[in-house]
Amino acid sequence: MPTISMFYVILILMYFYDHKKHACPHIDAEYGDFVASIAIEDGEILSGSLPASKMKLVQAWIEIHKEDLMADWKLAVAGEPVFKIDPLRWIEGIQMDKIIKAVPLNDYRIDILTSSGFSGIFDVKPYLGSNAFKELMNESYFRLVRPAHHGIMWPNEQDFSSDTIVWDIQHVQAEADCNLG
Repeated sequence: MPTISMFYVILILMYFYDHKKHACPHIDAEYGDFVASIAIEDGEILSGSLPASKMKLVQAWIEIHKEDLMADWKLAVAGEPVFKIDPLRWIEGIQMDKIIKAVPLNDYRIDILTSSGFSGIFDVKPYLGSNAFKELMNESYFRLVRPAHHGIMWPNEQDFSSDTIVWDIQHVQAEADCNLG
C-alpha cells in the first residue's frame, strides 16, 4: 500500500516509480475528495488542492519528517518498499493517544480504548468507499484489525491513526448530544 501515514483524516501516500510527472520528490495527500501532490523540499503544491487548514497540517508534517520522506522517496523511485512515518502528533500541545484495544463489532464498527482511558465506537463505514479501504468490506478481513503503532492496522497495512479515530468518535458523540438536546 502506498499509505505511509495518516492524521486528521488525511492520507499521506507515496507511490512506487512516481517520478515521471513530478520529477521532484513529493508525496500525495488525500482528504475526502481533495487530492494534492506536494513537494517534500518546500511543501509547495505541485498539482491538485487541499483545504487550507489541512494543507497547513500536511506542510508542518512534511517539515518535521523531511529526512524520513527523502529516504522513503529514494526507496520508492527504486521500486523498494517504503517505511511508515509517524503521524502528526502534536497539535495545541496534546500528544496523540495510543490505541490499546480494538475489538471489531458488527456493521464495520470497532470498540476502541486509548492509553489515556478514552473509549468509544469507531465507525469505519464512511471510509469504505475509498480505494485504500475497499478490502475492509470483506467482513472476515475487517475482523483482523489490531492496535499498531499509535493507531489500528489490518494485515495488508490499511491503517487509521489514533487522532483520526478519537476525532471521529468525539464528533459522533457531539452530534448525538446535540440531537438529544
